[in-house]
Amino acid sequence: CAPPPPILLQSWSYLQPFVRFLMFYFVFQVLIGRGGSMENFAIHLVCGMVIVHFFTETFNGGTKSLVSNRSLIVKLPVPRELFPVATMLVAFWHTIPMVVITLVASLILGWTPDPAGILAGLLSLGFIAILGLAVALLFSVANVFFRDFGKVAQTLTQFVTFSVPMIYPYSLVQERFGAISWAPTVYLMNPLAEAVLLLQRCF
Repeated sequence: CAPPPPILLQSWSYLQPFVRFLMFYFVFQVLIGRGGSMENFAIHLVCGMVIVHFFTETFNGGTKSLVSNRSLIVKLPVPRELFPVATMLVAFWHTIPMVVITLVASLILGWTPDPAGILAGLLSLGFIAILGLAVALLFSVANVFFRDFGKVAQTLTQFVTFSVPMIYPYSLVQERFGAISWAPTVYLMNPLAEAVLLLQRCF
């Protein structure tokens, strides 16, 4: 049968993250009221989704990339590092529609770009690209010798959504653990949390 037209494939690239965003927004803003009185909770939420999606796809896909492409690795004299790198680039390509949705929604809500914010956004995405690729390279090699590392990567990424200020604001961390002076510092040791905060600063 004939492959689907390119425009249909591109539409799914935008539709799927948009539906995922609507689900998160409905559950945490409408049903639970997690956003509370926070201004532009939708933008706050989708910024976190961009980072979480980019990292988890890079990490999980990169971990499996060597095993999934073993036939090519055996037949072709290519650097093994290319496969996790290619996974990261594909994940970045899939992230672009989510960034576009965020950009359009922010403009509708009156967002005005500023140089410091744009720099923060670029730094955030660049940092996640490097971090995701680093752990993908490490786990992809480990997964060749111990196949359970693919499952370990999937398990670790389940914690990512709740370890970043996405479905809750960072101010909640300070409020709940303010009495423990070192708790917010430990929270910010998570590089993904810093990346989310940088992208939220952008928009």
